[in-house]
Amino acid sequence: MRNLEDILLILTLSLPTYFFWRWLYKKFIKNRLKYHAATWGSTIFITPFVYAAAVHTLLFWMCYYPNRNFETQQWIERPEKRYEMGSNIVESHILIGNTEEQVKAQLGNKDRFDGPNVWCYYLGLRPGFDIDGEILLIEFKNAKVIKVTKVQG
Repeated sequence: MRNLEDILLILTLSLPTYFFWRWLYKKFIKNRLKYHAATWGSTIFITPFVYAAAVHTLLFWMCYYPNRNFETQQWIERPEKRYEMGSNIVESHILIGNTEEQVKAQLGNKDRFDGPNVWCYYLGLRPGFDIDGEILLIEFKNAKVIKVTKVQG
């Protein structure tokens, strides 16, 4: 019964808003009719904004993750947090021109191959609604890195 859930959600959000306005207006509005009208009007008008702010705050909190500079030790010790360094690796071009041995020294053993000249490293699941995770693709030509990209896993 979707309507009952909506009513309960609206009441849950409206009650604190109502009591806040009631407390605030009681201090400043002495006329009882104006006091009630201001309280109800503010509650009805402000509650959708409170709801929207709560939803946006929750989504921001769930989806936020820091972007960190690449560090070999962190990369190897905390593979579940690699997604924090993936963008830095791609944008800084730190692997471009490196040999396979140099890449292996910095990133460790590859997670899988995507062809004879492509290495893949799993970056992990980002916070939020990411269900596939991301993969760092490193393309080689003549045993040197020519391209580094991130793709959905």
